[in-house]
Amino acid sequence: MLNENLPTEWFTLMNRRLEAIDSEILNCRVSAESFKHFSLPSAHIHYATFFRYAIPEFVQEDRVLYLDCDMIFTQDLSPLFGVNLGGFSYKSRCPCPSKRT
Repeated sequence: MLNENLPTEWFTLMNRRLEAIDSEILNCRVSAESFKHFSLPSAHIHYATFFRYAIPEFVQEDRVLYLDCDMIFTQDLSPLFGVNLGGFSYKSRCPCPSKRT
């Protein structure tokens, strides 16, 4: 979990609970100073929104699936790792086709 200052104790507690399903949450500290100067499009958006740009600092795999915290999935996401990116570094999907930019 990319974060600036969540307590280590929180990760310890959560990882104890996650052992039952053979999972864990990694504590990936991100320096907010790198992002505080970024322009925010709205007052309700926090600079931590830009932490996703730090993912390559923590993940060595060839592909990463970034999911926002407000997403719910009801099926296996493994097929997404086989999507052809057509030579691009990333692919995204607009949730509202009528509002594509």
